[in-house]
Amino acid sequence: MLSTEEIDTICSEEIKIVIDENINNDFIRIALDKRIPHAKLVASQVKYLQRAKNKLPSYYNARCIIPSLSFEQSSSEECAMSKNYKGDVCIDLTCGLGVDSYFLSKQFNRVISIERDPTLAYLASVNFNKLNVKNIDVINCSAEEFIAKNSKMRVDMIYVDPDRRGDSGEKLFLLQHCSPNVIEIMGELKNISKKIAIKCSPLLDVDEIFNIFNFANIEVISLNGECKEVMIELNSEIEEQNISAVAIGQGQFTVKKNRDKVSSDYTNFKADYKYLITPDVSLQKARLVKDFYIPQGVYVASENGYGFSDSIPESVMGRIIEIEEIIPYTSKSVKRILKDRKIKNIDILKRDFNLSSDKIAKELNIKQGGKQRIAFTTINHKLWAIILK
Repeated sequence: MLSTEEIDTICSEEIKIVIDENINNDFIRIALDKRIPHAKLVASQVKYLQRAKNKLPSYYNARCIIPSLSFEQSSSEECAMSKNYKGDVCIDLTCGLGVDSYFLSKQFNRVISIERDPTLAYLASVNFNKLNVKNIDVINCSAEEFIAKNSKMRVDMIYVDPDRRGDSGEKLFLLQHCSPNVIEIMGELKNISKKIAIKCSPLLDVDEIFNIFNFANIEVISLNGECKEVMIELNSEIEEQNISAVAIGQGQFTVKKNRDKVSSDYTNFKADYKYLITPDVSLQKARLVKDFYIPQGVYVASENGYGFSDSIPESVMGRIIEIEEIIPYTSKSVKRILKDRKIKNIDILKRDFNLSSDKIAKELNIKQGGKQRIAFTTINHKLWAIILK
């Protein structure tokens, strides 16, 4: 972590000019260049600003100060922008680098951002100034201390992204193991706000959330096919519980928790479908694959499997690939196809298949990678290989 003195050095006019002059250069060469003042500091900032160009473009453009650990743990701007919370006053109990506070400040008249680490709190204030944000108040104290001292405060929303790193650096995902322990202080939080938004680990199970909280709305958020966040909204004024899958850039799908489950005839699988669908991970994580695809005429055997269709669905969340051929899987049958086509490398895709990619490659005597894609899955207790175009 940077010291306050190093933060002030980076903010000096001299170093700001040097960073701008070297923003597109190799950070290793910068660190070794004795002509550059504070070369290691400049190199570190150039390194993380270059990485932030796509993940945090606003921070990149404003030449914000970005420490390594804070960058790795921060939300991406695309995820932060996907949240639709609005109101007058919001408390962000876990400021960190401040990305969520920054985007909350665009939706709320005032954001009170709490950061327990004094240096990180100072850094957040510096960055908000660089971003020309005037409606965020950064307070250096723990979430628990702030809540205890402000029990009579009333705000529109409390936002919290608990620290999911243990004392030894291990990753945590259960809410009761993270800091602050929102379950432990939930009573105090509800006294301050009717609405509480909690950002959770993408590893946290949706059913586990409903076991913890009697009444909640859940959003599973993905970006580029990767689950990034599971958001919990607790609101004493909501009348029904919803589960949403949000695939940024592709769409959103929401259902009521207590809906009638969608079902289909799983015995009617056929070997002449034209399209293979890989449902987006947000649908899979939220267990909404069947709800989303079956009403569109897509065959779906399980929440973790592929979808199959004779035509391209009207709405797609995930990837869709044209099928060339579907065959029952045996190593002999697939080997014959590969031999006839003189294919020695394949890109292995698999879902609901009990063999690892390495095991499949070994059975087929091929190497992984290449232009030819073959998907492997299990349907009705039978193994299938799907040759893709």
